[in-house]
Amino acid sequence: MLSERLNTNRIAYVLFHLSQHFECDSDLRLCFFDSDNPTSRSFYYLAIDGKLVELPVMSSDPCIYFPLTANKADYVTRVEHKGRNIPVLFPLHEDICIYEFDENSNLIFRHDLLKAAFLILSGYQETLGDETDVHGRYRYEDSLQKQLNITTIPVVNYYFDLIVEGLSGFCQKHGIGFRRKRLFENFGFLLSHDVDRIAFYHPREVAFKLKQLLGMAPLYYSKSDTLKLFFKGILYNINPLHGEDPWWNFGMMTELEKKLGLRSSFYFLEKNNGHFDSRYTFRTARIRRLINRLNEEGFETGLHGSYNSAFSKEALCEELNSFTNNTGIKPVGIRQHFLRLRYPDTLLYQEELGFEYDTSLAFAEHEGFRNGYCYPFRPYDFDKDRMAMIWEFPLMLMEVSILGEGYRNLPYTEIGNCAMTLIDEVRKFGGFFSMLWHNCRLDESLYPGITNYYRTLLEDIIKLQPEALTGKDLLNIIKEE
Repeated sequence: MLSERLNTNRIAYVLFHLSQHFECDSDLRLCFFDSDNPTSRSFYYLAIDGKLVELPVMSSDPCIYFPLTANKADYVTRVEHKGRNIPVLFPLHEDICIYEFDENSNLIFRHDLLKAAFLILSGYQETLGDETDVHGRYRYEDSLQKQLNITTIPVVNYYFDLIVEGLSGFCQKHGIGFRRKRLFENFGFLLSHDVDRIAFYHPREVAFKLKQLLGMAPLYYSKSDTLKLFFKGILYNINPLHGEDPWWNFGMMTELEKKLGLRSSFYFLEKNNGHFDSRYTFRTARIRRLINRLNEEGFETGLHGSYNSAFSKEALCEELNSFTNNTGIKPVGIRQHFLRLRYPDTLLYQEELGFEYDTSLAFAEHEGFRNGYCYPFRPYDFDKDRMAMIWEFPLMLMEVSILGEGYRNLPYTEIGNCAMTLIDEVRKFGGFFSMLWHNCRLDESLYPGITNYYRTLLEDIIKLQPEALTGKDLLNIIKEE
């Protein structure tokens, strides 16, 4: 896997993200050398502004040496860091020493951490094969994260922390001012909601319950409960004033968040001729009113790209235009429905259409860090061998991953444990924790007590004193960096 040495563009990509974690008062002189031929060297400056500038001639200035290897990740060594056993994917020595200083106080890294960081962060592994799940998604089963048991560890942050530790020592030895950087003093909390379904008693939902009763579809509830819900749906459609639909719960959700000092991001999904998509369009009057109210109250509204739009720039463009034309709002953020995308093509479609961030990258089957990083990052365009300009705000926890049949299928009481495990990791690095909770998953019929549990979970997270933010807020923060 990744059996060539990193070229300059890929090195620059890693260093761009590394620069999110430190700043210093002087340019740093870097040397990249072939691990199989140490005399083959190229020299660069890492400028204060994070740009990588080639040096035409060698000098005697103090230098930082990074080895570049053509080895595959056939085996790993491991190092203890910040209480975790971290795999080093491209080890060049049997010992676990990460770096050393020579007699002239040059800093020499002993393993190819740049390549290890690039492999995970760029999503390179997702470009290697055509195997996908039934929804055309990269499979968690095929990932290095599962293979190495690091799904819930932001391993790229650990790599960067080890590199920054070495850089700090180098700068101290040479009298260069050096400061570590954190995106958040504690951690950021990005809460979001995908608005897939808004009508529990929609005629199609009632008809589906009839199919369940007839054995033509799998049961989600007991047969007696399904029968009750079927007749309740019939009555509701005869008399819509019978009561509020349990999936039209946005007032409850926003009042709870405002009480806790939160503002979240809502991503809206247009009906697009597919049974996987929503039952509403952006022309629907109450959807337009909801979107406008959310924006007026300081929440964010973005696009939830339809099932088919993941593989069709034209479909995505139509949905973006429909959202903007009907609401008067041009969304800056997007998440793809079913977390369905082809990496990196779907993200490049989004970039071309003017989206500034995506927040789709997660394993649908498991919570954690799909790209090993708890900071915003930019995807990599492998066809053009360049860093893309759109930002990715990785999704770390989706409640369906815990609850859903075909996923982990755990009790909803496990969601809090999973969240706290991820937050513990994120807080080490001042990163952000992102959680998705669908409005239609606050469903007391399916999960008795879920609403109170959700409220308690948010309260527990807020007690940890994160900086609460929307996707648009996070975008503004990184623009100011």
